[in-house]
Amino acid sequence: MPRPVLPAAALLVLLAPLAAEDVPQERGVDVLPAVKQAYTWATRKPDPAKPWANDLAALTDHEPMVHAQAIRNLIMAGAKVLPDLEVIAGDLDWRIRGRVAQAAAGIGGSAAAPLVVRLSRDPDPKVREAATLALGRCSGPGVRERLEELLAASESGIREKAAQGLGALGDVRAMAALCAYPLDGDDVVKREMGQALARLAATPAGVAEAVRLFGRDGLAGEPRDALIGAVAGVGDPRLCPPLAAVAAAPGPRATAWTVFAALKALDENGDSRAWEVLARTAADHPQAEMRQAAAGSLAVLTGFNAGPGKTWLVWWADHQAEAAARVRVDTALAAWHDPATTPAREQLAAFTVAELRPLLDAALARNAERLAPWWPERAWRLIAADDPTRWAAALADEAIALPTSEVRDRLALIAMIERLDDRAQAVGALRRVQADLVRRSASEAARAEKTASAAPDHTAERQLLALILDRLDPPKR
Repeated sequence: MPRPVLPAAALLVLLAPLAAEDVPQERGVDVLPAVKQAYTWATRKPDPAKPWANDLAALTDHEPMVHAQAIRNLIMAGAKVLPDLEVIAGDLDWRIRGRVAQAAAGIGGSAAAPLVVRLSRDPDPKVREAATLALGRCSGPGVRERLEELLAASESGIREKAAQGLGALGDVRAMAALCAYPLDGDDVVKREMGQALARLAATPAGVAEAVRLFGRDGLAGEPRDALIGAVAGVGDPRLCPPLAAVAAAPGPRATAWTVFAALKALDENGDSRAWEVLARTAADHPQAEMRQAAAGSLAVLTGFNAGPGKTWLVWWADHQAEAAARVRVDTALAAWHDPATTPAREQLAAFTVAELRPLLDAALARNAERLAPWWPERAWRLIAADDPTRWAAALADEAIALPTSEVRDRLALIAMIERLDDRAQAVGALRRVQADLVRRSASEAARAEKTASAAPDHTAERQLLALILDRLDPPKR
């Protein structure tokens, strides 16, 4: 712990016996300089230019409570302490270098990256492990590359921390390296690499990177299987063409699992562009498991429930023209899953509201478990960017068509109508919904009276409509 600050008088009392014991008085040794030095040390004030100086010193303290508090203080001080940490990072004691790595990890960002990269090459494996994990909190050139290098370290603990760091870093370019996790010999490292890969794959940029990797020469065997598993539940149709291609022609180094995993992954990432591959596989694949997987995915995508067998060839013959017509809109919807893609209103107008029905279903979070996490909000933004004239009517029609029990969706539709960029259209649509509620309530009340039961409660919808209409179309006074 840091030495307690003692009054000068107490120091004189303590030092006098030591002087008398260590240096005989007859030699005439002057102890006053020593006393002055001790007094200066005990009464020193923090350097106003470096108020963290004491914390730097405390990093060398053996007491965990002391150096842990110093690390916290240095982190709170921020990037300005990094030059001093650079100096201390050269200490001969590996434990102090490890504490420097912890402080740099807390500071993070691009400023801390050079120091942490340096510490990741420390001769002591414990320091390298701490620095490897710290790299995940840094940013800038060389960070991802260094973490990928550390995935090949001989120490499993360092590989584990490198995987965790890559997952925390969020750079989807690391997915190629993480796909190699089945080849690692350590189960813990495999788990961490697999989790990091799945985390990156479940992002808009991660999907785009996965599509690129599927088309890259050399990705095959277990790494490709790992990528298929990582994207299986994402719910982004941008993945449909590459997954269908793997299912149809898996290529060299593929196993039965490769095809099976691709077929299963199409149930959440597929669309009409996968119908033919799935139908032919469900009908003709020599392995029963493959036929069953294809039939299951096709049933999810089309709503037609049939077991594996030749029935799917008949179905495909009947729906081939429909698939050809749907490919155009499905291709557009898939491209719009990318937040970097912003279609103009003219592009949206190229499709009817009926063709864009998947946007409304997504905005209402229907079958949310099959949707990419970012798609419902993005689908609403696409609706809002389109012509409000046609969407006001469509949203009102949907609200009116809903069963009475679907209160959540009706409230959501009312809120969507309010947010359209055309007040007049919104007011007209909301008045239609309001009139329907009046009719619906009267009919339900009459039915309830006949059956001596309670009528459904529409208070929430009525109040929301009243508040919105009062704001958009206040009564004239």
